[in-house]
Amino acid sequence: MYANFVHENYPDTYKMQIVEGENFHTRMRTDATPVILNQAAVRQLGMENPIGQKIIVWDQPSRVIGVVHDYNFLSMHHMIEPLVLVLEKDMIRRISLRISPENLPQTLTIIREHFEAVDPHFHFVPVFVDDAFAAMYRKEERTNKLATAAALLAIIISFMGLYALTSFSIIKRIKEIGIRKTLGASAFSIILLLFRDLRNWIILGNLVAWPVAFYVISRWQENFAYRIQLWDYWYLFVLAGMLAAMVGAMATLLHAIGALKTNPVNSLRTE
Repeated sequence: MYANFVHENYPDTYKMQIVEGENFHTRMRTDATPVILNQAAVRQLGMENPIGQKIIVWDQPSRVIGVVHDYNFLSMHHMIEPLVLVLEKDMIRRISLRISPENLPQTLTIIREHFEAVDPHFHFVPVFVDDAFAAMYRKEERTNKLATAAALLAIIISFMGLYALTSFSIIKRIKEIGIRKTLGASAFSIILLLFRDLRNWIILGNLVAWPVAFYVISRWQENFAYRIQLWDYWYLFVLAGMLAAMVGAMATLLHAIGALKTNPVNSLRTE
């Protein structure tokens, strides 16, 4: 079980929610050290009525005065672990301050001056809670940046590949396009004809990509204690397929416009 030695204002500073019993305060019984458990600790200890029960924390007799709502004090890679908050006034390792984000440099300067007034040799090192939690997810941030870069690179490569594929397809059908134009086919109907060839490749590509993406994301989620249901986000897979279709449509459209501007006489001329 995790133990955190705190002063009486600690729960209020972090705005913790007391769901049972009371918070720390200055007027308390001194027969045993007051402690507050989180809900996970209550469940693990099998306590039905935890308030007032005696427990031992680091060989020190303690009395449960309250239960705090479960909160994540570790990263999302872990489930919420059992925690006991122990009232300890003689032990100070860190001081937590809730400050306003406005005029932050001036606020830190004032705090530093107060610390140095107590101890001129004190080395003031401020650490922000949000930065501490962000440090827990640096690996995920790097993975996110790499995935974003890989996705952009994949889009560029796919556009180049589709551009080459449509170019090859249109060159093979340049005479057919010339004949259709001669017989009065509209530009829209010819473009739809070219899109039809590309459609099958896009559908096939998505049928291969969707299961692979689903598997990779599912395995990546195993690193976390809390996970989403991928089936609830099926529309993201559809959006990815639509993006692939848009890339293919742009590549086809660029070639189609060039082919439609070609004089049918030139395309039908035999060498």
